[in-house]
Amino acid sequence: MLLEISIRDLAIFSFAQAEFALGLNVLTGETGAGKTVFLSALRLLQGARAETDLVRRGAEKALVQARFRVGDDSRLRERLEEIGAELEDGEILLSREISLQGRSRVRIGGVQASLKDLQAVSRRLFDLHGQHAEQRLFDDDNHARVLVSLADAGALLSSYRDSWRDWRSLLAQAQACRERADEIARDREHIEFQLKDLDDLKPKAGEDVDLEARLSVLSQAGRIAEDMEQIRRILSTDSFEKSLSQASRLATKLAVLHPVLQGVADSAEQARTAFLAALQAVDGVDVPSEVDPAEIDRLNARLARIQRLCARHRTDLAGLVALRDDLKRRLLDADDGPAEAARLESRAKDALAETRRKALELLRVQREAAVALDTDVTARLQALGMDGAAFRTRFQDLDECGRDGLAKAVFELCPNPGEGWRDLAEIASGGEASRIMLAIESCLANADPVGLLVFDEVDAGLSGTVAHAVGGSLRDLSEGRQIVAITHLHQVAAVAGAHLVIGKKTEQGRTFSEVRRLDREERVDELSRMLGRPEDPTVRAHAISLLEETN
Repeated sequence: MLLEISIRDLAIFSFAQAEFALGLNVLTGETGAGKTVFLSALRLLQGARAETDLVRRGAEKALVQARFRVGDDSRLRERLEEIGAELEDGEILLSREISLQGRSRVRIGGVQASLKDLQAVSRRLFDLHGQHAEQRLFDDDNHARVLVSLADAGALLSSYRDSWRDWRSLLAQAQACRERADEIARDREHIEFQLKDLDDLKPKAGEDVDLEARLSVLSQAGRIAEDMEQIRRILSTDSFEKSLSQASRLATKLAVLHPVLQGVADSAEQARTAFLAALQAVDGVDVPSEVDPAEIDRLNARLARIQRLCARHRTDLAGLVALRDDLKRRLLDADDGPAEAARLESRAKDALAETRRKALELLRVQREAAVALDTDVTARLQALGMDGAAFRTRFQDLDECGRDGLAKAVFELCPNPGEGWRDLAEIASGGEASRIMLAIESCLANADPVGLLVFDEVDAGLSGTVAHAVGGSLRDLSEGRQIVAITHLHQVAAVAGAHLVIGKKTEQGRTFSEVRRLDREERVDELSRMLGRPEDPTVRAHAISLLEETN
């Protein structure tokens, strides 16, 4: 629900702010007052292209902001959460700024966002019906889902899509499995050649480091042996170990008299233990007394072979180990791939059968909803002044199950008998488009998640009984939701719960528009103007009677 909109420096608007109510809101005003600019502001909030000539002369930028109350639309709330936008008391603020340089800035709930985000969010908040408007009902990709909503079959559609996704996933896995096996089969000879080299080498992780360390020891074995012998002689004297042991015992004994000496005793014992460990470690060091040249050659050859293979495959030793495992797995995939692909294809076949079963049930439900919708919309079109017009839903069979079922639903209109059927998107007249959307929206009132519908030119070229019918349809449609209708007819304006007017003023040589909400007396004035003779007492009396009858 739209609570408030503010417009700054947009075309003829210097600054305007308006509040809206639940139910039917009408917007009136003389030609050229700024109603078209007001619609442009709404289109900017829908993500429409920002034209720099919309920026008011003398200003650097234009700004449109609208505050909406967010209902129980879970998809909208999820999208807002993804963006990072925060609700404040269940309300969200949309903002669009346009600069003279053509830059556009979007903020949603105080968070900078993209035009794509704005389009996704605004699509769930309001729909604009009129000439050149980008309504979701003009997009035939939405028509199948509209029928699902009308039939209250959301759970069936969700179940179908789960099965459809499972089927598609299994098909993709089977195809990937076959393609992988085919690719490996083409390269099998090369893979086996690489694997033979690696299997012959039998690389082990960290082996190159061990080889280099061993070669380093062997290359300086004589010097290391001499130094180790000197270390052994130094540590082999038992006087040091005995001294530490005596000191530890004596300090332990004196600690009874002076507790601080217990720490000395512990340190002496730790030093003795460390000394014995060092002595044992020296005894465990293996230093060859004589170097075997053949062993050095063997180790060097092994290391050189590892380095050559690493260079060939442009990796390290750990990479060679991983490569060998990967080559083995690829050959295994080539051998088992066709059988695995066949298993996946069998599962996909079963999944397709389940998907088609649900698709047929979904199509049955959609066709039933379409019959009711076609009849209802056609009848409403006659009441809205489109005599002879007919509405139908055409189902176009798909080659395979799609995201929304086995068939694509397309809404079509025959404006006059004998003129043939046309897609809704081909409708050119703004007033005609608005009335068609009014008829459809009236049929979808309980199934449509959009809380605000904006109608422009819905009464274009109408008068008399048909005008009353349009007003009645708008009022009925606004039960429990919000409608904003831009109208030229007093019959429509009189039935509204809230009446706003756009007017022009000139101050200090500049013209600007303003939007204000009318009280009852002001509504009488505006209705009298719309009736053509605002000063005529009879006309004013008629305006008063219209308000009393409809409100």
